Amino acid sequence: MAKKKKRKKLGKVAERLEKALRWLMHKQGPKKDLVAKYARRFRVSKDDAFWELAKLGYYDEIQIERYEQDGIEWEYRVDPTCDFEMKVVPVGTPEQDLFRF
Repeated sequence: MAKKKKRKKLGKVAERLEKALRWLMHKQGPKKDLVAKYARRFRVSKDDAFWELAKLGYYDEIQIERYEQDGIEWEYRVDPTCDFEMKVVPVGTPEQDLFRF
């Protein structure tokens, strides 16, 4: 009889991030209000939910949701000061203020 492989023990945060990534990548995962749904599902504060989602690569989606909730029009702009990185900013943002976002 073959031995069963034991799963590595991960810390609470690392394990939560792993589960969250599977949940977010699932086709029936959340479509709107990511921060609130993440906080409710994993029983963390909204601040922790925001930063953990940003760590997983969902920063732009969170910013877009916030802009749409506030009724602000947004666009992607290239920031030439940061290796030509694409950023989500409100429409009409001057180029010299792109580093703030």
